[in-house]
Amino acid sequence: MVFEIGAVCVLIAERPAMTVDPELFRSHDGEPWYCKIVVVKSPNGFRAAYQPIAKRIILVDMPGVSTARRQRHMPAVVKPPKASVSAPRTSSAASSAVRVA
Repeated sequence: MVFEIGAVCVLIAERPAMTVDPELFRSHDGEPWYCKIVVVKSPNGFRAAYQPIAKRIILVDMPGVSTARRQRHMPAVVKPPKASVSAPRTSSAASSAVRVA
């Protein structure tokens, strides 16, 4: 779905789609070549298609499940437990029981 607000055109998708190809815009009667600003949500795959038509690429790190900054997803240091954990004990009667069909 395309919304036009003055000179701004916004392509909104109901389902996730790969935005690495300008054909996505062209299939909705948009031509990224003539746009002043094109915004795509893609970590890195967009470069091959958009680099030739871009005057400048600005990377923005937004909150969410995916980020280009690995430090944001580094696990915290976890200390080992103070007491060792062992397997639960079983009684000798339960371990030696035989099932007869």
